[in-house]
Amino acid sequence: VGDWVAARGNRRLLLLLDEADDFLDADARTDFRESTRLKGLMDRTDRRLKVVFAGLHNVLRTTERANHPLAHFGVPINVGPLLANGEWMPAQKLIREPLRSVGYGFAERDLSTLILAQTNYYPSLIQLYGAELVRRLRDSKKPVPYDIRDTDITEVYRSKALNSVIRERFLLTLQLDQRYEVIAYALAFELGQNTQQLRRGLDRRQIRECASGWWSEGFGDDNREFNILLQEMEGLGVLRSTEEGQCYTLRNSNILLLLGDGEEIAEVLERPREAPKKFEPSVFHARQRDADNGARRRCPLTYEQESMLRARSGVAVISGCHAAEIGSVVDFLSQRIEKQSFQRLSDSLDVVKFRQNLMKLQPRSANVINVVLVPQEAAWDSEWLEVATSALRRKKTGHLLRVVFVAEPDRLWQVMIDLEASRIDPEWIGIGPWDEVFVRQWLEDNTLPNDRDRARSLMAISGGWSMVLDRFVQRASSRLAWDERIDRLRQEVTNDGEWLLRLGVTPTVGTELRKLLRHQPLGPEDIASVAHLEEAAPAVLKRRTVWGERLGLLTRAEDQWRFNSLVERLLGGGSG
Repeated sequence: VGDWVAARGNRRLLLLLDEADDFLDADARTDFRESTRLKGLMDRTDRRLKVVFAGLHNVLRTTERANHPLAHFGVPINVGPLLANGEWMPAQKLIREPLRSVGYGFAERDLSTLILAQTNYYPSLIQLYGAELVRRLRDSKKPVPYDIRDTDITEVYRSKALNSVIRERFLLTLQLDQRYEVIAYALAFELGQNTQQLRRGLDRRQIRECASGWWSEGFGDDNREFNILLQEMEGLGVLRSTEEGQCYTLRNSNILLLLGDGEEIAEVLERPREAPKKFEPSVFHARQRDADNGARRRCPLTYEQESMLRARSGVAVISGCHAAEIGSVVDFLSQRIEKQSFQRLSDSLDVVKFRQNLMKLQPRSANVINVVLVPQEAAWDSEWLEVATSALRRKKTGHLLRVVFVAEPDRLWQVMIDLEASRIDPEWIGIGPWDEVFVRQWLEDNTLPNDRDRARSLMAISGGWSMVLDRFVQRASSRLAWDERIDRLRQEVTNDGEWLLRLGVTPTVGTELRKLLRHQPLGPEDIASVAHLEEAAPAVLKRRTVWGERLGLLTRAEDQWRFNSLVERLLGGGSG
């Protein structure tokens, strides 16, 4: 496409992308890879190729993100109620001209403005209102030409059918985002029928406190994001700003009528809601590129862990077990990191050749971190870590290199022992089970039910391990009900030792972990007493807990370790 536009200076191409919200949301999870490509096309063609995204709230929010490739390409055009920039004039024409064409005018000019207020200036509602008005005038045999009076408008507006449609259309607007609904209803609850307070409104902090009081999970600590929500609701015609944007109130008193009476407002606010799903770099995983099963297959590392690899120089160890698909790390990183800044060392190197190659190594890309990956198959040990650390200190270009070692459970254990007496301290990056927040998104991507209860039932059985989850999607028949799928998965993940080995738990390791399991939750200060009760070496048990944490077998929260649900069940500590 770029070549076609560039071939002739008079060529132009306008690319219109409708319903782009999901596209932009998905693109955010890949650091805006596709948007960056589109921006490149626009730049190379001097904008003779122009891309236009159309959609709902995600499109507007994209323009508010300073790091988005298209954020500075123009002011977003809001398609909403006919209110801003003199649009009230076309709104007047939209109601007056069709009526005039069939013989109806207005006895008073303000009557057409009343209709616009009752429809909140939404074009589709103006059309519905006009059609109902014409129908009633014709049914009542009004002679034409005829001047519409306020009694005619009152009769039409009191129509239950029309009022129901108008209210339904308006409430659909609020349901574009659950937070819209809570903000609007919380304002209505707070302002009530107080005309003076409704005119003045509340400042942004007060509105946030009101909305959070009804639904604390829906609103985080990001004031900027909350302010964007208020701006979006103003663009949708639900709110209007007062005092130069410092305060907001409902667009008009008619909005209160659409929201309902005090009892209805309280009932809506008290409904149970789930927090909106957000892209969280610390728990989300990238898709596999260029594959039919990309929705199912995900990178073992989270986006945040990928960023850690490329954020600074130094030595890092990626640790994980087969249940977390440690074996696919190399392939995924080769996809995720640009070819010119990624190098994979040979499996057949010894430490001498490794030192020589590392000293000769020249970064392929300037001003970016160049990642050098040492796979598990290279049979590396702690001496290699020391060589890499020493080499990076001596090389002038060391600040541009990141040497990454991949460690399966046995290798991790031995390296941890060897490094206890060493000053070498690599950055430890552990891959483990998926977080429930991401599992729900992953289920949605695979067109499976993703409500909280079902996701938790799947997490309880799978422990969040990607290998187990992959089998759940790959092998379970779509004709089976959810409970049947879960039962089949429970039967497959049995306590026969096979899955323990995939988790890196050999019989000897299992014996040590069961000693810890009997005393969970376990704090660092409890290790000595557990070792005494279990007749075990404190140093070994302490090392084993850290080892388990780096593999995701245990999680640490509030300075206490707990076992992963699948690991606990396989070790005999869970009911299953």
